[in-house]
Amino acid sequence: MEKNQLQSEKTEIERKYKQLLAEYDNLKKRLDQMQAENSKKQKLQDQFNQDIDELGRETDSLVEEIEKWQT
Repeated sequence: MEKNQLQSEKTEIERKYKQLLAEYDNLKKRLDQMQAENSKKQKLQDQFNQDIDELGRETDSLVEEIEKWQT
């Protein structure tokens, strides 16, 4: 009887372990996807900031040219 009890507990623990492994794998995949998405968004944000800076420099240059023509 005790051997059957131990075997039953072992089987249950193994089942739970496999379930936890599957859950871990799913969470790891989701984390990897979220990190990739975050990286993509960061690259877009960096490009946007670079474009804004470039437009600011171009605007400053145009203002300087306009001021030269006005004097």
